[in-house]
Amino acid sequence: MIIAEIGINHNGEMQIAKNLIDMAFLAGCDIVKFQKRNPDICVPESYKNRIKNTPWGDMTYLEYKHRIEFGKEEYDEIDKFFHVYYPFIIRLIPVIQSKHRNIIYIRTKCFIVF
Repeated sequence: MIIAEIGINHNGEMQIAKNLIDMAFLAGCDIVKFQKRNPDICVPESYKNRIKNTPWGDMTYLEYKHRIEFGKEEYDEIDKFFHVYYPFIIRLIPVIQSKHRNIIYIRTKCFIVF
């Protein structure tokens, strides 16, 4: 199995995320993986108010991290994208309490219903 690590390389932009998904599957990857973090927990206190130069202008590091994170609405849109363009995909979200979790989409040969 080949895993494409999308992580947060989409920079909070849905079209970039979709393009990365397309490129991963065109390249023969079996899995695409995103990471979901809670910036309020993950960003060290000493970094939260640091100013960062970003493509959207100067903002605090915490604001930047919130800007690039996808939420439920964005992952729902990605799910719809998979249903339309990649029907043989299942979504796995490990339920763990930690600073981040991986959101994994796996290409399968058939639909698996739980």
